Amino acid sequence: HESVEIQKNSKSTIESCDCVIAEVSHPSTGMGIELGWAETFHKPVFCFYREGTKPSASLQTVSKHFISYSAPSELIQNISHLLSHEMNNSH
Repeated sequence: HESVEIQKNSKSTIESCDCVIAEVSHPSTGMGIELGWAETFHKPVFCFYREGTKPSASLQTVSKHFISYSAPSELIQNISHLLSHEMNNSH
């Protein structure tokens, strides 16, 4: 979500999507709740984290997909690869 003052209904957004991509380098209670919804809706969750950080171990209950990156450009490249290969093969 972008920073806006309007509350967004994340739950309905997650329910309607094909997958959830999360940047999990830093723990966040709100994100954890949203990833729990994704798991409840049987949406694949792909967790990206910056090298040198350790994602919360509790995330392993909602995803088995953890991808590290070293720079923002690599993060974008990894997400692009994920969307063009992994998601296309799941349909």
